[in-house]
Amino acid sequence: MAPSVSLDHITPAVVPESNETPAAFVPVTDLFSLAGRTVMITGGGRGLGMCLTTAVLEAGGDVACLDLLPEPSEEEWGAVQKLAKQRGLQATYTQCDITNEENTKKVLGDIAAEALRRDKPLRGAITCAGIQQMVPAIDYPIDGYRKMLDVNVLGTFIPAKHCARIFVEQKTPGSIVMIASMSGQIANRVSLATD
Repeated sequence: MAPSVSLDHITPAVVPESNETPAAFVPVTDLFSLAGRTVMITGGGRGLGMCLTTAVLEAGGDVACLDLLPEPSEEEWGAVQKLAKQRGLQATYTQCDITNEENTKKVLGDIAAEALRRDKPLRGAITCAGIQQMVPAIDYPIDGYRKMLDVNVLGTFIPAKHCARIFVEQKTPGSIVMIASMSGQIANRVSLATD
């Protein structure tokens, strides 16, 4: 029998403040604007990185996506380019191995220089590149584990370090958002013991 859940309070049927907040009546750009800024996103070739690219464009910022993939996801990138064009913004894609510090430093320097030329300085970084391998721990290859650490840990640190350096050198305030998996805190896959 499944355990029952009992509440120690009663939720009203209508909660007006949940349905009507000042934010419900104001365009997003009036609440949160990235206008006049460029934001760099790692893992920007597909999935979460591409979703965040869309969010930055919706907030009025230009976006510079980095990913190891030779090309971004065609369907997602087409939607990004359409949105950027509609809003008069720019979304670029650069293939980059974010575990290679010299290459990443050069790519970010080029992005920052172009952003200054466009009068939309690099003011933000979102690091969301990450990999995983669905292999039982007892069979996990050490080289695979090292690669995962390189991408998920160094690949977060290296772009953040060099974006921060650019902010300091250009005397431009900036923000860095580092996104990680819940797997760093909790187990999200249960392994069944065998008899």
